[in-house]
Amino acid sequence: MVARKQPFVVSALVLVSFLMLGNVNPAFSKEEKAASSQPQIGQVNLNKASLEELEKVNGIGPVIAQRILDYRTSNGSFKSLEELSQVNGIGRVKYEKMKEQLTL
Repeated sequence: MVARKQPFVVSALVLVSFLMLGNVNPAFSKEEKAASSQPQIGQVNLNKASLEELEKVNGIGPVIAQRILDYRTSNGSFKSLEELSQVNGIGRVKYEKMKEQLTL
């Protein structure tokens, strides 16, 4: 009887160990930190983008793109991505949906 339970226990321990190791979030290495500070491919630079480039972001059409350009002209470069929510027509929900597509 013990012999039959032992493989099951070992398999269960291996499975639990695997699941636990899969959820571990180790500290980033220097290379990973450097890569994470780089803009991702496909991101649009909020401070440099043209009207056409801004329109490529999901949730930004021609009207919002122009408002972003106008805001940038009036206030200077964006200091943070969160500042985008100060643009008329971009609320918190819209900002949350598009922030991954943007960089400074």
